[in-house]
Amino acid sequence: MQGVCSGRGREGRMKSEMRQTDSDTEEQNRVVGAMQLYSVDRKVSQPIEGHAAGFAQFKMEGNTEESTLFCFAVRGQAGGKLHIIEVGTPPTGNQPFPKKAVDVFFPPEAQNDFPVAMQISSKQDVVFLITKYGYIHLYDLETGTCIYMNRISGETIFVTAPHEPTAGIIGVNRKGQVLSVCVEEENIIPYITNVLQNPDLALRMAVRNNLAGAEELFARKFNTLFAAGNYSEAAKVAANAPKGILRTPDTIRRFQSVPAQPGQTSPLLQYFGILLDQGQLNKFESLELCRPVLQQGRKQLLEKWLKEDKLECSEELGDLVKSVDPTLALSVYLRANVPNKVIQCFAETGQFQKIVLYAKKVGYTPDWIFLLRNVMRISPEQGLQFSQMLVQDEEPLADITQVKKQNFFAWTINGGLELKRYGGPLGITISGTEEPFDPITISGLTKRGLAERRTELLQLRLAELTPAAAAPPGEGGVEEEEEEEV
Repeated sequence: MQGVCSGRGREGRMKSEMRQTDSDTEEQNRVVGAMQLYSVDRKVSQPIEGHAAGFAQFKMEGNTEESTLFCFAVRGQAGGKLHIIEVGTPPTGNQPFPKKAVDVFFPPEAQNDFPVAMQISSKQDVVFLITKYGYIHLYDLETGTCIYMNRISGETIFVTAPHEPTAGIIGVNRKGQVLSVCVEEENIIPYITNVLQNPDLALRMAVRNNLAGAEELFARKFNTLFAAGNYSEAAKVAANAPKGILRTPDTIRRFQSVPAQPGQTSPLLQYFGILLDQGQLNKFESLELCRPVLQQGRKQLLEKWLKEDKLECSEELGDLVKSVDPTLALSVYLRANVPNKVIQCFAETGQFQKIVLYAKKVGYTPDWIFLLRNVMRISPEQGLQFSQMLVQDEEPLADITQVKKQNFFAWTINGGLELKRYGGPLGITISGTEEPFDPITISGLTKRGLAERRTELLQLRLAELTPAAAAPPGEGGVEEEEEEEV
């Protein structure tokens, strides 16, 4: 029997091929397996005694790059063995993968049995080994520990392949039966804990593959480390626990209760540092990390985390940031999709032109007249442009009459200021302005003259906004209404 399989490291770092030949000769009632491991890049080969083999990519804890592993199983004179080795040169910065050589058990009634096929699940890092007599063995790729063994076929399984839907293995035996074996993710960790009595392996597999079922083990280990004052290791356990079972407000409060030692990073920041290295913080973690960072005036860190998408943006986080930097808060509100706060920040930061565009984009309808009043209060000139944006479409965003009133009010005040600047007798006091104005004096200007001046200004503004709707003095309700106020 002959076959070829190949493996390649990440980014084409290394490529190897395995050529397999099982000889028909028997030595002491056993079939001798012969393989040749060939490096395509270095053009060298190495003969190996083995019956079944496969390649896998595996990332060790603490390494930045994956290791290329070669697994092969053999039944020799000394018994069955599964070997797991790293091929090629380890990537720069990586620790070499420690070689594994573990026994493969063959029952007494299967003394002539030997491996015939191997598949490796990249999802669960599990080695599936099939023997001639129909036995299946499951091994943990990292440690070489045997997880499960059973007979699944009374006939030889002569061909196998990965079964992608289940991350398991599929095969066909000599009777034509199609067989499939996979790992049940919801049950594997309890099985390793309770049946195999191997809590260390259960923890390792749960962390590596983000599997549930080890909640009590992680909680117990975290509490033990925390009680012993080993806060750095406790932080690692809490951060790495699968399904985020320990990433809770209670865990953060426990780390907050531990005072920082002089010259050392606080346990809380160690915990957050591990979480940031792994990915994005959740809502509560983002708030609790950013609060002390902003208090220390390190706003640039928050900007960095936002760019790297390390924080879960929320309305609460935006409110926290707004007290320090409204522009940065705007970025948070945009990511959190809080339209009312986004529009509020646009107005407060003077980006009035973006308000209408944003509201249309997200389908949000604010109180346009209320916004217009606020804009008028901040900048009458910007308010004029904003009001024009509200009425320029075929279907105005706000009631035209209300928009006219807001513009009339703004231009009445501006008209009074204009008379004062040009030597007229009118002066008014505007709260919040830097330029002082005298109280209103009526001695040099009659009530009729002031009303006429306002009417002229109103006609000019209404003509600019809606020329067809501009009415002559005395025919509209606006002039009479405002004249009574004077």
